Amino acid sequence: MSISFSDELIKTFDYLLSQFGIAVDWTSENVLPYLQTLAEKLVRFEINTSIMGLVVGVVVLTVGVWIFVKDIKDWDSGVFILGVILIIVAGIVCCCQVYDIIKCVSFPELYVFEYIKHALNT
Repeated sequence: MSISFSDELIKTFDYLLSQFGIAVDWTSENVLPYLQTLAEKLVRFEINTSIMGLVVGVVVLTVGVWIFVKDIKDWDSGVFILGVILIIVAGIVCCCQVYDIIKCVSFPELYVFEYIKHALNT
């Protein structure tokens, strides 16, 4: 997974770093490789945390299905409703995490751009 940097992204980094009072010499040979490595680590971190969230979501989904199947005859009990809620929440969490993984694997620049955009807005 290799990330290339365009002039617009460099301008964005200049602006972001100027907010911290940091000036970067872009002519230096080791700046762009360092930023590429940093971006790759950021994307890898997002993939790993999404996998962790997906595992937690699958565990909660399994518990929800187990509760749902166990109490399906007594559908008006609170435990049955808890199972349904767990299934819905875990399903949403799993879908969001899978979306994040697909986004980071297929278009890592988008995640880096969104991360920088969020950092600039806060």
